[in-house]
Amino acid sequence: MSVGAWARAALAESANLQDWRVGRWRFGWALLATAATIVLFVMLSIGASIALRDLATMLDLGELFTAATGERSGILVGNPFSLANFLLIGLVGLALTWAAAAIQGRPLREWLTLGGTFSSGRFWRMAGAFALLQMAMLPLILAFTAEDVRMRPGAFADPLFLLACVALIAVQTYGEELFFRGFLYHAWGAVWPRPIPVAIGVSAFFALVHAWNPDIAIDPLPGLLSIFLFGLFAQWLVARTGSLDAAWGLHFAINLVALLGAQATPGYVGDASIIAYTDSVLASGGSYAANPLFY
Repeated sequence: MSVGAWARAALAESANLQDWRVGRWRFGWALLATAATIVLFVMLSIGASIALRDLATMLDLGELFTAATGERSGILVGNPFSLANFLLIGLVGLALTWAAAAIQGRPLREWLTLGGTFSSGRFWRMAGAFALLQMAMLPLILAFTAEDVRMRPGAFADPLFLLACVALIAVQTYGEELFFRGFLYHAWGAVWPRPIPVAIGVSAFFALVHAWNPDIAIDPLPGLLSIFLFGLFAQWLVARTGSLDAAWGLHFAINLVALLGAQATPGYVGDASIIAYTDSVLASGGSYAANPLFY
């Protein structure tokens, strides 16, 4: 295929995206919905963090939200990327999707499944396969980049806390997939129904939203690249399956292993993972941007 033919194919319009261009769903609504989502999420995140910290201080509940190890002030109270924010992300994603369905006059079910069929089998196969892949890679990561590796009970020391972690990670990842791969992709795609440029734009925005994550902020270039490529792959999964199930399973497995499996310092501060280690490259002020092992 020539370069010109490839470019025309890449920029071809999608009948599927054109199907979502109904009623008042035009540039103005898409822009307003995107801006409103950002403002709403930031305001609710700040408000929820302040309210939860004040409540925990007033009722002396700090230890209740700690994953049994007591090393720090707890996931919910001490970590800005907290379980509370996980719940908030999921609820905001669901609320914005409901609003989009009301604006368009489409059934909410179509937004939740993207008009296709949600398969729990696809979700669990993707989640299981990627979790196993991550766990298989973990010994290599620990062998080549980690020092001061410590085992600890983590969230597994408290069954109720573990259940809360898994449930809230599930809500958070579904909310993100629903918003980015579902709502935002179709909102932007309804304005410009060309799948590849829209997928690139949504994935870039998805990466930028994660720029303030502690692990990303320490080493931005490789971190943002990883999240951008993840976003493209997740969007391809949605296009391939016609549903959010496989993309949700992928996202769920990544966050589950990252938060409950192994956490590195510098990076996230929390007690939920069963492995804690120091990343020798980042701890020394280095970067993975020019490290062949990262790629």
